[in-house]
Amino acid sequence: MEKTVDASGTICPYPIMLLSRAVREARPGDVIKVVATDPAFARDVKSWTKSTGNELLALEEGEGKVVALVRKVGR
Repeated sequence: MEKTVDASGTICPYPIMLLSRAVREARPGDVIKVVATDPAFARDVKSWTKSTGNELLALEEGEGKVVALVRKVGR
């Protein structure tokens, strides 16, 4: 299953908070797509996935947006 989280217009720490909430509600293997306009989200999502053990599948930056695909790992 893929879920999309639109964090456009929010700034740190809200994009990560929204991603964290979506991951908590997801099942292992689910993919969460996050769209953010805060350029710091690119750095933050890399750190967040590394510290939580979830998998960053893709990260794209351009046209004022950062789009990340994160797969939930574990419980």
